Amino acid sequence: MSQPVAQKLPSKIRGSRKPWTPERYEILVKAIANSIKAMGSSFVRPALPANVPKDAPESGEWHGLSNDILALIPRYKDLYEKRKAAPGGKKGHNGGLEQHIYLSQAMTLFFNRSGVLGNNQLPIDQIAGGLGICTRALFTSAMVAYAEQHNLKHPTEKKYIMPDQALQLLITPQGFEALKTSKPKVEKKRKEGAKPKKNNPKVLILERDGQQVLHFSFDAIPTICNLFIVPLPPRAIDATHKEQLAAVRAFLHNLTEGRKTVRAAATKAARANKKQEKLQSSIVPTQVLSLNAGGGGGAAIPIAAFNPGFQIPQQQGQ
Repeated sequence: MSQPVAQKLPSKIRGSRKPWTPERYEILVKAIANSIKAMGSSFVRPALPANVPKDAPESGEWHGLSNDILALIPRYKDLYEKRKAAPGGKKGHNGGLEQHIYLSQAMTLFFNRSGVLGNNQLPIDQIAGGLGICTRALFTSAMVAYAEQHNLKHPTEKKYIMPDQALQLLITPQGFEALKTSKPKVEKKRKEGAKPKKNNPKVLILERDGQQVLHFSFDAIPTICNLFIVPLPPRAIDATHKEQLAAVRAFLHNLTEGRKTVRAAATKAARANKKQEKLQSSIVPTQVLSLNAGGGGGAAIPIAAFNPGFQIPQQQGQ
């Protein structure tokens, strides 16, 4: 007699963030409830009475537990319908990088007094000891804006930022040591045959104005944020706090869009100049070859040597 072929399981089970439909939830809950009833029956009429625990529940308790689980079905359906009816069905600014956090008093005062937030301020919880209310995303945006404002980015290695005196006092040498040894919470698995990833340390010493200066990378900013997060959930965030954070978010967003516009214009101008230079060099010769007495090719001689008054004509704008 042939053995049944085992069903091949998927190599990786992928979860879904979408909620179960009420129909699927009902099927699963009923299966669990029926299993609980079967367990109760096995204790009432067991095949091996000696294996039944002395404090095993009675059959009525098993049926009661099964009925309690079945009562979750209408409750889940009600919650599912309310979630679908929510306005927009979109996530608010309170998840992941936008989750509210407490910043230390020192970092809060640094951002509020540095001018990087314009006329805006991070909200401060005075009852909590002057802790600032912020998000990880706003922290990163404010740190990048501060680096741009004080010209702290390396001239060639744009990914690296030089800490000025204020940042050095905040991060401290112990903080920089922590950046060197920090590792991601979850190591990403590399695909077979993938190219080796370029090593970009979070802390690097680079030459700047003829001196070797310590820099930290853009990728280190989330780790720096962790150094100043107070591990306490913020108290109730009221409407005033949310308005202040929204103003900070809008101001930093406008700064980012402004930097993008300036960089795009500079890149476009550089590309146009390069194209113009290439076109000019391909149309107008600046040298001629002289023939020596032996009939061979001689050295290149500038045209101006034959005609001192000669000038390379300027190309008209495209």
